[in-house]
Amino acid sequence: MRHTADRVVEDVLRERHSGALRIAESAAAHFRAVVQRGEPSSPEAFRRECLRLGTALIAACPTCGPLINLVNAILWSAEADDSPRALRQAVVDTSEQFERQIHQHALTAAERALSLINDDVTIVTVAASSTVRNALRLAQRAGRRFRVLAADSAGGDMLGALRADGITTARFDYTADERPSSAVSVLIGADLISTDGLVNIAGTAQVVEWAQRLALPAYAVSAGEKLTPMHPSPGQPPAVPTRPSVDILCDLIPLTALSGVVTERGTLTMVAIEAWLATVALHPMLGEWFGSYGATVAPGR
Repeated sequence: MRHTADRVVEDVLRERHSGALRIAESAAAHFRAVVQRGEPSSPEAFRRECLRLGTALIAACPTCGPLINLVNAILWSAEADDSPRALRQAVVDTSEQFERQIHQHALTAAERALSLINDDVTIVTVAASSTVRNALRLAQRAGRRFRVLAADSAGGDMLGALRADGITTARFDYTADERPSSAVSVLIGADLISTDGLVNIAGTAQVVEWAQRLALPAYAVSAGEKLTPMHPSPGQPPAVPTRPSVDILCDLIPLTALSGVVTERGTLTMVAIEAWLATVALHPMLGEWFGSYGATVAPGR
């Protein structure tokens, strides 16, 4: 596994413009492939190598919440047994289950966001969030009549994606302070959500600030796997400086700036998110690595 970590990181980084869900998917598939190669010398060596591969991926993609949660789940699964075969199978099973759950949770979150997309409403969004896009597709299939304004961002062509879906879309200028004539809901995606705030592609903060100025509701739509108790502190160097990292600029939006976060569990307030994260058990090896890397931790852990 030691000699393949660099290659895995490079392969996963090819998905960096496809969003946090796709990065986590790719990482899960690579984890399964890597752990099934060869025979670990000992259970502890196997766990250390899982940690090495996982932290190399996180260092390269530090704002990918699902990736942090995937690595955490894999490390816990590697504690389940001391048989090499059972350890490998536990990691395979965990990564497969994680992929299934994150897709189902993202779809359920999109379905729950339907209550925000009514007839004659204007939806303002930014970047190419797959979960927001799915919510808009579902609303379209339900026959709802709505309009979408999409802001420019540092990456992701939401305008093009929605137009390809046949959804009426126009470019949005968040520098204008004129309140739209129709009802408005701002829907954004997320790469990572912690008690520090929501991380998403650059350009998201300006849209949320525009909504605040005009007292308009702004919601994030996200699978719960993007909620993480750990958030790398801004400005911290990667744990392995020689490796490349995701070259996408991101914004950090305070949770207090949002009307709520729509997840598979419903629409959550900041207090509910803090309560959720306080129940997440971070694996000690990952917690120790995060401590050396520079990170904030949710209360209670």
